[in-house]
Amino acid sequence: MTPTSSWRALPALPALPALPLFLFLGSAFAQQWHSDGGPRWQHAGTMDTARNVLVVLGRDGDTHEWNGHAWRRRPAVGPRAGQVRLVEYSPGRILAIISPAALLSETWHYDGVAWQNLLPATRPATRFDAALALDTQRGRVVMFGGSDFNGIANADTWEFDGSSWSPRMLVASPPPLRRVAMAFDSARGRCVLFGGERNDGTIDDATWEYDGVTWQQRTVAVRPVGRVLHEMAFDAVRNRTIMFGGYHNFGPMLDIAEWDGSAWVTVVPTPAPDTHVGHELVFDVRRGEVLSIAGGPIGPQAGAILSWNGNRLLRIGDLPQVPTSRVGFTMAPSPSGGDALLFGGSVGEIPPVFGDLWRWDGRRWALLAGSGPPPRLFHGMWSDSAATYVFGGTPAFQAPPTNDLWRWNGTAWQPLTPAVRPQARWGGAVAFDLPRNRAVLFGGQGSNLFGDTWEFDGSTWTQMAPAQSPTPRIHHAMAGNTVAGRVVLFGGSDYVNGLAETWEWNGSTWMQISTTLQPNNPIGGSLAYDVRTSECLYAVQRSNNLPDFELWSYANGTWRLHAWPGAQPAGFGAKVFATTGLAGVGLYDGGIVQHLAMVPPVVASYGNACGPTPPGLAAATRPRLGEPQFGFEILRTAAGQPAALIGGLQQVAVPLSGCTLLASPEAVLVAVSNGGGSVGFAVPIPSLTSLLGVTLFWQGAALRPGSPNGFAMSSGLRTVIGD
Repeated sequence: MTPTSSWRALPALPALPALPLFLFLGSAFAQQWHSDGGPRWQHAGTMDTARNVLVVLGRDGDTHEWNGHAWRRRPAVGPRAGQVRLVEYSPGRILAIISPAALLSETWHYDGVAWQNLLPATRPATRFDAALALDTQRGRVVMFGGSDFNGIANADTWEFDGSSWSPRMLVASPPPLRRVAMAFDSARGRCVLFGGERNDGTIDDATWEYDGVTWQQRTVAVRPVGRVLHEMAFDAVRNRTIMFGGYHNFGPMLDIAEWDGSAWVTVVPTPAPDTHVGHELVFDVRRGEVLSIAGGPIGPQAGAILSWNGNRLLRIGDLPQVPTSRVGFTMAPSPSGGDALLFGGSVGEIPPVFGDLWRWDGRRWALLAGSGPPPRLFHGMWSDSAATYVFGGTPAFQAPPTNDLWRWNGTAWQPLTPAVRPQARWGGAVAFDLPRNRAVLFGGQGSNLFGDTWEFDGSTWTQMAPAQSPTPRIHHAMAGNTVAGRVVLFGGSDYVNGLAETWEWNGSTWMQISTTLQPNNPIGGSLAYDVRTSECLYAVQRSNNLPDFELWSYANGTWRLHAWPGAQPAGFGAKVFATTGLAGVGLYDGGIVQHLAMVPPVVASYGNACGPTPPGLAAATRPRLGEPQFGFEILRTAAGQPAALIGGLQQVAVPLSGCTLLASPEAVLVAVSNGGGSVGFAVPIPSLTSLLGVTLFWQGAALRPGSPNGFAMSSGLRTVIGD
């Protein structure tokens, strides 16, 4: 058997029991959100040199790894709050330095299996945009500067020795700086710091070095332009500190600057890079080059992984495609069933406004069309059995609205020009009434605040004349209840009051529903119909100033408030959306999608590892029905030595010469570890509903020649197959 770094297929497992689905479908809110998507802007990244993978942590704690060819989502959930920086403290051991919405920073550890909050007794105060580097010669993480909650820059230096933080009392130091960058020059044993912003707003262009004893400002004849929000990394092949990206007062920096210990050399690659801010710069030992991981959402290089070797800047990969975080967008089920479509929106009250169309297939995003209808926000969107439609909206905040109508047939956009159409508007709501095969539009803002009702049958708009109707409003939510044959409307605003009212449309008139309980915030929420539970779900921020969401359900004239199932969304523009298939309801939050799972997929450790330098066992992704990339990785194995994956239906505790077998061995696979000290096993999960909720137990084992037992074993891993 030869060494391999590829995924290996596991032999077929024993027949699994067909579990009764009513055990899992009985209560819609014994449920949890679970996230999908890819890493994106506001991420942090570093190399895991033990496994030769790039580790990226997203703002929601989502952990992704890139092996130079493909991305995979790890089930490990990391820290979610605030700004995060990553640094590899030792091979295979990654530290995350977090700036949460609290007084003190946090320090987390990731070993390829799980994240752990280290909770050091002493730690720096929370700060933002500090400089961070690992002094590999002294085994210390060095942090300098950054700003507090009030934007005041610091001039303090802290060090972390792997277990605790300590402040350094130094005679000489750079001035207080924020938005500053630093890298460790391992050839000369110096941390090199450049740029940043002073408290008076001056952008600094000084070069400082720290040798673990004191800071020294270097006298440089020719220096790069001062900058902020840039990144630095050390090229260990060419012995140069590389600086890339950032901003100066006059705009983005498109150059690459290199420091050899005595002089700076600045070059502008051809072709020149796009604006890069919010990116990461790391040295890839495997390639022997410096990588820039995904700049900000500007230009064609947004999301790119660029490699610099001193002569050329080469695009070698991309972060998985995700829509830019936005507000004012709309989503609708696709005509085909299980997918959802997203169109338009804006990053905020300033450009850009988007006109892109995206599809979410339950696991990943795909850009279907970058152009078509003019960019817009606060528009209507719906699908019938043949096509998806977009109506109205506004091209920008404070701009006149439109009443154009567009049809997406699955491959191309087509403008429609019906003879009669509703007046131009934004902020109205549209829902599709499936039993009647009609889209229903109500309200919005145009020449005035509207309280009209329109229906669209695929070719013709018809203004309805109901006997009673909700009052004119904007920013309300609507969804079609397929079982009840009604369209549900909740909330909205008349610019004076929030309208916490519930209405139902039966095809001819509106009926106000008297409810004893209803959502607290009636403005700006989103409503989606869950085909699995025959309920409408409503997600809304508790306050318009905080990303703190509530989840409600509505059916048969009754609202119910539920505990938020899982992690709170990180953004303000989060919305629930529905699919017409069994995927049910999801929540879009800035590129990340959280699904409301009937049976949450679970990966949980149990028991204790044993033996000398025990291996780690990590799931490649979460165990979901139809997940082709599910599998395991055994870490910390000796290169060229066998490792075994043990899997079974039962958790056991069988003594084995000083170790404990934790999983019944119905299936065992042996493979040889690769040069990075790990081995992977593919265990794709079929799309069989009988597997929903099935629990399996796993353990990894690795040879340890010369040890008393001759082997070591990981802790156990319990997996539950979810939806």
